Amino acid sequence: MNYRVDTTRTFDLKISALACQNSQFNEKKSPGWAQRIKARDQAFANGETYELAERFYRVKIR
Repeated sequence: MNYRVDTTRTFDLKISALACQNSQFNEKKSPGWAQRIKARDQAFANGETYELAERFYRVKIR
C-alpha cells in the first residue's frame, strides 16, 4: 500500500456502518472486532501526525 488517508474524525462512523453488516461483523461471532480494527488503523497511521488511517494502493494514470 502506498497511500494513507486520515480517518481519525470518521472512525466512529466507520464502526457504526460496519456494525450494520451483521453477516460479517457481529460481537457474537467475533468478540472485540471493533477494537481490532482500531488497533489496525492505529498501526496504519504509524509515523503520521494523525491517530488513525486507512491504506490504499494509489495508481497514477497519465
